[in-house]
Amino acid sequence: MKIDGDVSELLTKIKKDIRPSSEEVANALALYEELKREIERTIHLKEPYVVELEGSLAKGTALKGDIDIDIFILIRREDLSREWLEEHVLDPLSEGLASKCSVNRRYASHPYLRVSCSGLEADLVPAFWARSIDEIRTPVDRTPFHTRYVRSRLSDTMKDEVRLLKKFLKSLDVYGAEIRVQGFSGYLTELLIIKYKTFLNLLKELPSWREGQVILVDSIDEDELTLKSIFRGAALILPDPVDPRRNAAAAVSRKSLATLILGAAAFAQRPSREFFFPEKRYLTLKELNNILRSTEREALTMIFALKEGGSPDVIWGELRRLASKVKNYLIKMEYPVLDVRIWSDEKRIAMILIDVPDPGKMLTYIMREGPRKLYGVNLIRYAEKYVKMREAVGPWVSEEGIPKVLIPRKGREPATLLRGLPPDFLGAKSLNLVKITTDLKEAVDFVEQHYRGELLHWLTEAVVKRPSWLGIG
Repeated sequence: MKIDGDVSELLTKIKKDIRPSSEEVANALALYEELKREIERTIHLKEPYVVELEGSLAKGTALKGDIDIDIFILIRREDLSREWLEEHVLDPLSEGLASKCSVNRRYASHPYLRVSCSGLEADLVPAFWARSIDEIRTPVDRTPFHTRYVRSRLSDTMKDEVRLLKKFLKSLDVYGAEIRVQGFSGYLTELLIIKYKTFLNLLKELPSWREGQVILVDSIDEDELTLKSIFRGAALILPDPVDPRRNAAAAVSRKSLATLILGAAAFAQRPSREFFFPEKRYLTLKELNNILRSTEREALTMIFALKEGGSPDVIWGELRRLASKVKNYLIKMEYPVLDVRIWSDEKRIAMILIDVPDPGKMLTYIMREGPRKLYGVNLIRYAEKYVKMREAVGPWVSEEGIPKVLIPRKGREPATLLRGLPPDFLGAKSLNLVKITTDLKEAVDFVEQHYRGELLHWLTEAVVKRPSWLGIG
């Protein structure tokens, strides 16, 4: 990829703008030290343990205004069950910190605490204290090894390049390994810069990437074919230098990979700050409805109330599974689906938007074609099947020798089809279906005022579809 124009000055300015100030870093480190003292004062264990700072703050790759304070409590105990952690670590910490900080209990592979103190947030994560990578029990146990590896390989100059890449990925909405995003984790971002040294070097490589692309940061014993076999189905393969049995890019979806490649191409054509500080688009409901009407589409929205206690990963996981299920159902009912999008405030409301052709413009009958090479008994059976169908038009054999038939569409109104589904079709534990609507205003009215701007941006992206940064011409 050729990067047209001199982008050095642009990127130098952006690096300065996204680098946290010394005061910001000092405040975050001060909170870490304060929380570390509170942990050591509060929890009393028979087993040896150590408190360590992990994440972007420890590695020096944090973005301005977005510093992750990840504090790990590494415990040398074989059985770190949820019940044991609750009783011996989280309960006493929650009680001890309650007078100083806001404390919320969260759950991933096992429970942890998110605390808010002095305007900053920190995660307190208990994990097994593994002395070697072979001893790890859960994904979080691997984190200290990641921190040490990155710190040993990143120079100060490269840390700025990591920040550039993080900010770029965030602007494309493909940063983060969580289920909501299915994109590039902070660790994967750091590994890519360790591999390619600079943000621009990576961008120049991206056009050559394909689905199943293999990237090696450090040399390993397995060849590319073996890695593709081991990590079959992965959009991107990057063996973790700390633990080559693991694909550090496992979370990256095909959509996220393709979005990054397109974003890099667009940046190469017209480098600008927009790729790092994008302006969110907010069209009015009238404008969105005009676009839908002019393109003969309908935005069918399923609105859900969230049940209490569902973690973000559970909510987004169920939303993705349900969106796929609904899409497949409509296709099975011979109704085309143009696009599906999902959104949630992760507290009260979730939505699935299904972009479909305007039912009023759809043909009542659809054509079914038989196989091109259909002769003898099979051809006779094909014809007999539709001859018995009173409402069918045909069957007939086309000039190309292909048997064809016109049959009535099973359902012309997708909203009616979905409203007629049995309750157990959804099968979602954290979602209660509240409403199915084709009125965008009804969807917006369901959301608290605080989230309406975010929802309107989501609706704009869902209806317009072309990202503002995609200026390839």
